[in-house]
Amino acid sequence: MLVIGISGQTGAGKSTLAKLLSQRGFGENLEVDAVGHELLADSHVKDSLLKVFGREIADATGQICRRSLGRKAFASEEATRSLNSIMHPAMVKLVADRIATARSNGQSAIIVNAALLFSMGLDSLCDRLIYVQADPEVRLHRLVNYRSWAEDSARERLFAQDNLPANSDILLIENNGNEAELAACADELAVKLRPGLVSGQRCPQHRDCDFVNQHLEKRIVEFFELGAVPHCFFMELLKQPVLLAMHNQSGASAEIFASSTAFYENCSHAQEHIHSNFARLAVWLTDRPDIRLHAAGGVSVLIPGQEAAKLVIQAKNYLQTLKDGSVEDLEIADGQQMIFSTPDPELPAGFIEFLECVFSPLDEVASVYAFVMSKPDQVGDNLVIGIIPARKISREEADRLSFLIIEGVDKYLEDRDQLDFMVIEDDELARIASSVSPVINLNR
Repeated sequence: MLVIGISGQTGAGKSTLAKLLSQRGFGENLEVDAVGHELLADSHVKDSLLKVFGREIADATGQICRRSLGRKAFASEEATRSLNSIMHPAMVKLVADRIATARSNGQSAIIVNAALLFSMGLDSLCDRLIYVQADPEVRLHRLVNYRSWAEDSARERLFAQDNLPANSDILLIENNGNEAELAACADELAVKLRPGLVSGQRCPQHRDCDFVNQHLEKRIVEFFELGAVPHCFFMELLKQPVLLAMHNQSGASAEIFASSTAFYENCSHAQEHIHSNFARLAVWLTDRPDIRLHAAGGVSVLIPGQEAAKLVIQAKNYLQTLKDGSVEDLEIADGQQMIFSTPDPELPAGFIEFLECVFSPLDEVASVYAFVMSKPDQVGDNLVIGIIPARKISREEADRLSFLIIEGVDKYLEDRDQLDFMVIEDDELARIASSVSPVINLNR
């Protein structure tokens, strides 16, 4: 899930930009100010505030009066620090909980909209950071004319914003124009941010990519001649490795390619692209009116609106089923014996090609091995697909990679009821795995 953090200068338009991005498919606009207001009803927070600022900040019903609290809390820097020491930790915890809930519910993105994103430490929860700024006279005009602030009060607040840290990864947005211009900026941002919604790998080879899914190419040709993609193919389609163009605008048809040749035929300007499997693109497809599958030679077939919506629902259900098989740590106790051996019978050539096709574009994977692992007293054995990471990878990345592997089993390994995935970070274990694995070439 993509977590976007947005902050900015007072009156620069961060909340408007957050709303615009939310409308473009980037999830809930979680306003941290509203989270703070919500916490005023929390019993622990309320008791702490009453203890520090006195009973006079409560109204006749016993609830915290924000205006009374403000008069007390902003009367001095010391009082403001006391307020922040109570509110900020609780706000950060609640924001983290909301992000975790969105992730567990299968949401593709969420926006954390906070005036004090950096000073509160909320930026550490975010994958992408945006800072909105504008000229002081523009911001003053907005505060006075659109928010109806008194000019003196507005001038005092002009520079009361979060300091922008020195971080080249922060996307800086200059917002000196009108809302229509900011909406156009949001469209451009959506193109930059949208790949983060997709559980896939941006291809580093660009024009030299030679990806091809021959099976899917053949099926697209068949369905082109048939005139439609039959429902019975949907589940098979979900498991297919595909290529996705990164230049599509929100609301346009989703263009999915079975090969890099088909991609370059349709995208003559060599736009960047992502490698993924079809099911993992489901979150990206929700705002698309239809889906078009492309094969080389100018052949394509359309999955129209209602059928595309059914496919997206089926993909989300499928991913939820896969989620139960996520990666766990493997612990081998001291003295415990494990047997590593070459798969017998040999793995189908199609499965080896499948592994090569899936992992070749992924620069976080240095090597791939397939081997059998078992204990001396174990009945049966487990086929393991092990990867040597080119860099440290997160648990979420490992889960994504394992999903890609598991999805090849139905097609190529019908006789295997158990397939395990392993991230190999031990040099000796890597040596053993390489000695018993068939050759799996990553074409780079």
